[in-house]
Amino acid sequence: MRDPAYLKRHGRPASPEALAGHRCVGFAGCPDHEWLFADGPRVRRVKVEPAIASNQVDVALAACTDGLGLGQFLCYQVSAAIVAGALVRVMAAHEPPPVPVQVIYPGTRRMSANVRAWVDWLAPRLRKSLAASSVQ
Repeated sequence: MRDPAYLKRHGRPASPEALAGHRCVGFAGCPDHEWLFADGPRVRRVKVEPAIASNQVDVALAACTDGLGLGQFLCYQVSAAIVAGALVRVMAAHEPPPVPVQVIYPGTRRMSANVRAWVDWLAPRLRKSLAASSVQ
């Protein structure tokens, strides 16, 4: 994702390999700084060298909206900024498949009624929220 002014100054990367010629905003918690991209039916890892790295999504997102580089985010993290025109999608044809959301609990015992109620409450809301934040 990138702010439109950055793309006017630096051009739009046409492929994941083209990221080598761009400033990237990464996450400090990802020591290998590999971004995932779709390559037909396969998922490909591309190493990027971030000019800026943060351990907080809000900081990385602000760096991108301020024109400091390209970033890779989950759709729910950037949907509002895209709708507002602060960010634009780049390389949409190479977007990786969605990241699954899972509820994990100890398998050695029955799920408590509280956890079951929470899962039943959360699942439809999360499904609706993720569908609404999907940026086409």
